[in-house]
Amino acid sequence: MATQPLPLTGVRVVDYSHFLAGPFLSRCLAAMGAEVIKVERPKAGDAGRAHAMFVARAGRGLNITAPCKLDAFAYADDLRDRAKLAGAVNAMKFDGDRVIADNFDGVGLVNDITRNLDRPMKGRRLLLLGAGGTVRGAILPLLAQEPAEFVIANRTVAKALALARQFAPYGSFAAVGYDALADRGAFDIVVNGTSASLHGELPPVSFKPDGLAYELAYGKGLTPFLRAAPASPWSPTASACLSSRPPKRLHGRVARGRRPGR
Repeated sequence: MATQPLPLTGVRVVDYSHFLAGPFLSRCLAAMGAEVIKVERPKAGDAGRAHAMFVARAGRGLNITAPCKLDAFAYADDLRDRAKLAGAVNAMKFDGDRVIADNFDGVGLVNDITRNLDRPMKGRRLLLLGAGGTVRGAILPLLAQEPAEFVIANRTVAKALALARQFAPYGSFAAVGYDALADRGAFDIVVNGTSASLHGELPPVSFKPDGLAYELAYGKGLTPFLRAAPASPWSPTASACLSSRPPKRLHGRVARGRRPGR
């Protein structure tokens, strides 16, 4: 009996991708019959080869930073719930043939706010702006803090509502668009997970006089979001960017009525 051709027989693919996810998909295409031509950097080759060498030399795990978090997510074969829900990975552990992956971004955020800034979240009104990967990674740890009210707001309300449905088995929060914030009143803690404020685009957020504004985007000096936050001796305004590094106390805070750098 004649052998049936594979679905992609006769298809030629040029692969310029690197490190895990792209090459993995190219292997899948090749298994379906495609001719795959992989283009790599001269001498250095694909960064993924260094990973294989690391494991061969008894490497036990890795911390992952942007822009490789999505690649690491695709590469791992044992994803913890936080990583699954975030769709991104910032830590991997190698256990035999298993690649165990997790996302600690949200844990770092909670530790910085509750420990370094001494702001408990339990019983407080919490607002999280955005619906991207960093926000997704923060939702579970924030829910675990048992805020009195937890609201996620995004410019495109459909994305916020999709998060509410996805995380429904783990806890509930309100999902709204920016236009609904004006009727929500003031919040104790507002975490900005969008990059819009770097360009001066701010949703109508109301802070309590002793509220906390927390920025997740890197920026030189205070971002427009932080400038809009209340400045008083009791309102520490933190500027931070989550990564695979341990939580670090940064100096973008309002203390004793003075803004840093002034």
